[in-house]
Amino acid sequence: MSGPVRLRTLVAAWKPGRTSETADSAGAIAAAWADVVGPAVAVRTRPAGVRNGILTIWTAGSAWSNELSFLETSILANLQSIVPHAGITRVRFSVASGRTKRLLDGAVPRPSRTERSVRTREQEEEAIDGADAPWDAGSEQGLIAIVARLRARQHALDVRRAREGWTRCTACGAWTPLQTASDRRCVRCAEEERQSSDRALARALADAPWQTPREFIANISGADRAAYERVRRRVLAQLEVQLDGARRRLRRGTLEAADRVAAWTYVMLIARKPKRAVPRAVVADVLDEMWADALGLRAKAPRREARAAP
Repeated sequence: MSGPVRLRTLVAAWKPGRTSETADSAGAIAAAWADVVGPAVAVRTRPAGVRNGILTIWTAGSAWSNELSFLETSILANLQSIVPHAGITRVRFSVASGRTKRLLDGAVPRPSRTERSVRTREQEEEAIDGADAPWDAGSEQGLIAIVARLRARQHALDVRRAREGWTRCTACGAWTPLQTASDRRCVRCAEEERQSSDRALARALADAPWQTPREFIANISGADRAAYERVRRRVLAQLEVQLDGARRRLRRGTLEAADRVAAWTYVMLIARKPKRAVPRAVVADVLDEMWADALGLRAKAPRREARAAP
């Protein structure tokens, strides 16, 4: 600014900035952190930030980082349950420094009964957080007691989830709401299995594009007709992009071996026939006559009429 400006002018010109999804996730995690790990652990730790799905937690010391690293699975499950939109896939613990370290090293007030009743969800969690056993958060015995309470809290959460109909994912063991009676996997594991099946289908289509959908489904685990059609359309689209570049080389007479392989794969995927059973007319119809010549398919000579006998 070139000089003093009235506050009224600055306020009138102010516009709210755009908040990123990462900032929203970090704010939601910070607001729910006490519910995720409990009030005793929350006062000695702070969420630092989220990057590429990895949540960094500042701790009061290396002992806290070591102990909490053993509970990463439980903390991650709580995060995914309480703040599902944050997209957290890993939790990393780091010792704080500077002003944050001094803040975490300060006196840790014991949570009051009112605070416990607000932060907890059910009676068993209140009993865990409200135990009257004395503890000192700065000592090793106090840290062990806090970790034990966190484990008891996690056990109470598991019991409540089981009572509400949640099930453990058969692949990774994380708690997930039951979707169907046949599918007991979490969303993440189901998506990973779908992607693995799609990659296997894509490789099979490239190796044997003439096979029928029934043969692919019978030989690839997790594949069905919808997956076959989805992957087939994707492979065809990739081949079309490759053939667009190969068409220019075809006109210049510099066609490469990989271009011919892509062309034959594309034709066999469309015709669903092996190479030896694809006639020139099909190749010319799917691609064009120039491609049919480049693939070595000769046009049939016209049949000659037999001469009449004298």
